Amino acid sequence: MYNQFNDDLRVSVLAGSNNLNEPSFSYGEIDKMFGGRATWDTRSQVFNYGLRGVITSRNYGVNYADDWGDAVGASASYFVSNTDNTNQTISERENILPDSRFFTNSNSSSNQSAEQHGVDSNFKIKIDSTLLITLRPQLRKISRFNSSNSSENSFNEINELINSSANNSFTESDEKEFQNNTNIAKRLGKNGSFLKFDIFNRTIQTDDENLLANEVNIFGNNPETINLNQRRETDNRNNTFILAASYRLPLKAKELFLDINYAYRDNTIQYNTKQKNNL
Repeated sequence: MYNQFNDDLRVSVLAGSNNLNEPSFSYGEIDKMFGGRATWDTRSQVFNYGLRGVITSRNYGVNYADDWGDAVGASASYFVSNTDNTNQTISERENILPDSRFFTNSNSSSNQSAEQHGVDSNFKIKIDSTLLITLRPQLRKISRFNSSNSSENSFNEINELINSSANNSFTESDEKEFQNNTNIAKRLGKNGSFLKFDIFNRTIQTDDENLLANEVNIFGNNPETINLNQRRETDNRNNTFILAASYRLPLKAKELFLDINYAYRDNTIQYNTKQKNNL
């Protein structure tokens, strides 16, 4: 961790890595280091809680805050977080039934990784003593990758192969999000009247690709092979726009007011899925 302060200028740098199956930094540590201005989005943390195996976590970040004269205050942060998880399982099991028994050997391995890039900024622009404009644009990109394969063989008591199976899967996803919140506040006169506008827009784009290959072999008097090869692609869009306006009319100067509010919201969601079987 590194911090530098010079009057209104504040610069912080953060970096960490571990393989202790936990994030390098907690949200509280990030928020404290970034002077209470951190905007770490817990909805999109990439740390993979609950997974088995070895998880390696890495975090990097930089935060900048300064006042540009008396009219503009600005802060911005860039944060990167990524994790890698590897896991391998080998098992040998004996299954005992009332009149027989059979043996099952299985082997599985998986690799998962995720990475998030986040840019958060905040600008306060004081046009004059009665007009304040606040802008808060945010940009976030999350990439996830997962591959796994497994195999299983079952044998009877005389070591004859009864059935076998093999499974391979691959998943890759990308999520991009941009949002901005604009607030405009104008004080009217000296009796407590004001006019305020809030404009919010957000766009989320998610692209996923999933490949699955399964093969099951059944041996004996009626041998059979079952194959399933599947490819699925999804392309989702989520657009949100919100406009809110407020006007305060003083009925009695600084004592009694009439508030007039207006709100408009538009949310458009598109889901597109393509799936092919037995490729």
